[in-house]
Amino acid sequence: MHEKFITIDNNQIVIRKADVNDTAQLVELRIIQQKDDWKFEYVESDLFSKSILYLEKFLVDDENGLMLVAETHNQIIATCGLQIMNLMPQCNDYGRYGYLFNVFTINSFRNRGIQYELLSEIIDYSKECSITEISLETDNTAAIHLYKKVGFKENN
Repeated sequence: MHEKFITIDNNQIVIRKADVNDTAQLVELRIIQQKDDWKFEYVESDLFSKSILYLEKFLVDDENGLMLVAETHNQIIATCGLQIMNLMPQCNDYGRYGYLFNVFTINSFRNRGIQYELLSEIIDYSKECSITEISLETDNTAAIHLYKKVGFKENN
């Protein structure tokens, strides 16, 4: 994926593939996201070190999937990841499935179309990689609205 530039409220934002140099910022945002999502159920743990180890492996092998970031002034403000799972192919697909994860935008940049751009890039990448289906889990109504806007369908 090539870098893509968008402008929001006079901020130039670059959308690009994350790399290992982004690991610390990605993990910091992941912890903010977890606290935001889990609120009172959030449990302090070794999430930081486990996430560092995970991302160091994930980000160096394109077979794992893709992590995109939106960045302004050298600060990551949004993330969107796609984990690729390779299963035995079937007669009607390639056996490649995706799972969306780490979809997060910091509060001050929410509702401005950044995540829409990231998700659109992830969907395009999925098509290029012959991914049959992308799944995700959320109970966040704002997120559900966004996912439907980019073409996801709700399953019960």
